[in-house]
Amino acid sequence: MASPSPTTPSPSACAGLRRALLHEGRSGFPIEPSPFQALVRRHGGSPRELLLHCQALQAEGAVAGLRPRWRPGLASAAVRLLAHGPGPLAQPPAGLRALPGAMAWAVVEGPPAGPAAGWQPPLGWVDLAAIDAAAAQQQAEAVQCLAPALAWAAWSSAPAGTDAAATGCRCGRGEGPCQARALAAACERGLPMLAHPYRAVGRGLGISEREVVQALRRWRTSGQLAGVGFAEPVPDGPVLEWHAAYTSAALEPALRDAIAGHASVGRLVTAPVSAGAAPAGLAALAQLVAPGSATPTRLAEQLAHAGLGRGLLGVMQVRCTRLRQEPMLFAPVEPAAAGA
Repeated sequence: MASPSPTTPSPSACAGLRRALLHEGRSGFPIEPSPFQALVRRHGGSPRELLLHCQALQAEGAVAGLRPRWRPGLASAAVRLLAHGPGPLAQPPAGLRALPGAMAWAVVEGPPAGPAAGWQPPLGWVDLAAIDAAAAQQQAEAVQCLAPALAWAAWSSAPAGTDAAATGCRCGRGEGPCQARALAAACERGLPMLAHPYRAVGRGLGISEREVVQALRRWRTSGQLAGVGFAEPVPDGPVLEWHAAYTSAALEPALRDAIAGHASVGRLVTAPVSAGAAPAGLAALAQLVAPGSATPTRLAEQLAHAGLGRGLLGVMQVRCTRLRQEPMLFAPVEPAAAGA
């Protein structure tokens, strides 16, 4: 049997190289005209070899392409749209996935379990994220156009330290992505997995590779951009979640902080305090961290034992479909999605 050529990498070497490329993380891809040449300096091999490995990772679904990763807090507005009306819900409304900030589609399954009786849970909800309140409102209106038979209640929220009511540029001083939305949106759609991805993006916009690289470097230096890297693939199919429903008692600071800070709570979303009486008394939803063998009844009992039973309506089983891993902050809402 002929011995392998000394220039042919072994399977273990290929696997190690792929692990090293994946270890670059979400923001470690070089921002320079020949990024794969820069990867050669880090990992060895040849530019073509590394490019082929990256293309294979994308084709296999291990990564979802190359995309920018914006700094935390640049997406300052979040909206949860709760659906009420004739049900049950099935698939996400046609066109929902086209919304640049559509993050998740959740469907409530079965009756809730808990201390309250006679209240009607929502059919489900849509989670949206956007760069500011105006952009979030535009997408919320688009969702209502996509499913006009449902009644929608909007719960707005924002990450700590941000101003969800602010509109316009959120990049601070200088030439940030807000001043180059076409370039930012083109990068969000995905950089092509080519030897010169920045050149390809620039060609589509009628600008040079140098202008693209300089803009991305400037955004990174000024803090709007964490970096460019391999995007995580969106999970296939829905996952099972549990959400605890609360009345307006959960809007009181002491209880709200206790719920949000408890180890069993992954995320707390509340109705606006100014909204008055929420539908069916529902004013807060807490996503629970629980094993797959959990049941709504058992989780409701655990919340009560933890001192979080006041205002608890019940625990719902929810099927959640992830639509995006990261919002597209600069992409326009397409007319079809907006109902135009």
